[in-house]
Amino acid sequence: LRLSIFLNCHGSRIPQDHLCPNMTLEAIRYEAPPRPIESGQGPGTLSILDQLLLPHTTKYIPIHSAEDAFQAIRSMQVRGAPAIAIVAALSLCVELSHIIHRARLPEEEAEVISMIEEKLNHLLLSRPTAVNLGDAVGKLKQVVDASVRMGNRKGPYETVEAYIDAAEQMLKDDIRDNLAIGEHGADWILAHTPPSKSGKVSVLTHCNTGYEPLLARHYRTFTHAETPS
Repeated sequence: LRLSIFLNCHGSRIPQDHLCPNMTLEAIRYEAPPRPIESGQGPGTLSILDQLLLPHTTKYIPIHSAEDAFQAIRSMQVRGAPAIAIVAALSLCVELSHIIHRARLPEEEAEVISMIEEKLNHLLLSRPTAVNLGDAVGKLKQVVDASVRMGNRKGPYETVEAYIDAAEQMLKDDIRDNLAIGEHGADWILAHTPPSKSGKVSVLTHCNTGYEPLLARHYRTFTHAETPS
């Protein structure tokens, strides 16, 4: 699994194909750890675009752990409630894969569960008012608890795998939701807004609506979008 989230230089997430190449940036870069998890073949990777430096500087920050994500969220290097939740969730995927790769995963399942929940609680403190972050933390805790109740054949590795699968599904769901929002929004605007003489429709978004319009390649949406800083 290798997924990227695109962001234009003003802050709006819109398809790469509808912008000039130098206007489109990847906001989140994630590559999943190899399966099966217990093989420890290599860790996953996560990096985020430092939004504090936009639009003049493009810099990606590697996220190796939940603590790295905590600092990035707290300093506002990553912004937007959904993006905050995704970065937090995936940061722990990467950290857990590093732990397994170094053969340092505790043998006791209870200890692994405690570690995951402790790190999730810490991540929540990075932005306590972010609704999506709180929702993600709650759901991921439920996934870990459910994995234990179902009985793990592989012990702590199965708990880690359940967590990683759930966090990656959140990323996929986020992309799906944004595609749907962009599709419905674009259809409505194009149906109710006369185009300019050039045939284009300009859309001025505000605050977090800049996060929603769209991500992903090869997808139709607004021909132009601008977001004020």
